[in-house]
Amino acid sequence: MAYRNRWLATVIGGLALALVLGGTQRCTRGSSPTVPAGGVPTPGGNVDLYGLIATWIDAGGTPLMPAGTVRVQGLDVAAPIANDGRFQLRRIPPGQWTLVFHHPNGAQATRTLEMHAPGEVHIVVSIQGSVCTVEERHTHHGESGELHGMVIAVGNGQFTLQAVGERFAVRYTSGTVWEGLRGPQDLDVGVHLEVEGRWLDDRTMEAEKIEAMPGHGHHGPDQRWCGMIMDVGNGWFWMHGTRIYYDMNTRFIGLSGPQDLRVGQVVEVDVEWRSDHWYARVIARQDHCMM
Repeated sequence: MAYRNRWLATVIGGLALALVLGGTQRCTRGSSPTVPAGGVPTPGGNVDLYGLIATWIDAGGTPLMPAGTVRVQGLDVAAPIANDGRFQLRRIPPGQWTLVFHHPNGAQATRTLEMHAPGEVHIVVSIQGSVCTVEERHTHHGESGELHGMVIAVGNGQFTLQAVGERFAVRYTSGTVWEGLRGPQDLDVGVHLEVEGRWLDDRTMEAEKIEAMPGHGHHGPDQRWCGMIMDVGNGWFWMHGTRIYYDMNTRFIGLSGPQDLRVGQVVEVDVEWRSDHWYARVIARQDHCMM
């Protein structure tokens, strides 16, 4: 069975802010590679790093809830990892640095990055066993960019788009071009869109063009998601920033039933949109997701 996270998207901006990631690097347990000293701090010349840990699976294949701390080796810079996987590291001098991720269960992972220019750097981190992967994202205030994702809320003159595990506000005007949609009246929760526009800040885009993504309508079955359960309630669970409902007709594979749904469990879900919510037709236990 092929696993695919349909909601993982890439936010594309200019190239002024460079983050050199190189190839996939090994994570280590209890040790870190030697890293050359970074650049000399200058006023206004440092980097602010905004990160999201999308998945963290230990060497034994057990999914871990994001927790613990991340620090910059060789600098007095560290930050907590929130339970939604987010972290922020401020005022990192340009240069080559190693990030060290510590989990409360004892797991440790490292990743070396090279940051060349002042400003903001946005990354998504995935840790699985001894392998770390990092995807770079740029958001440049006042510059052009793109967003691909799913509408999760609609307001007056704007909507909220879920993309790269994060939420972004998208504003539209009378000059916004609509493709595959008649206009704002076609905006609805669950619709997948491609948005081109200008960044107002690192969480808000003013749309110049909004296009419906072919094959990603919010009606109909057979959409398949894979990810880690972040919360569980009565008749629902939370995954990928979305509440997914189930009932007595939902089929469970590798799970005895709803009682086996728990925070941190990785599942693959066949979903369909029903009126105003996502419904799980099939919930299958997985050891990990292949992106």
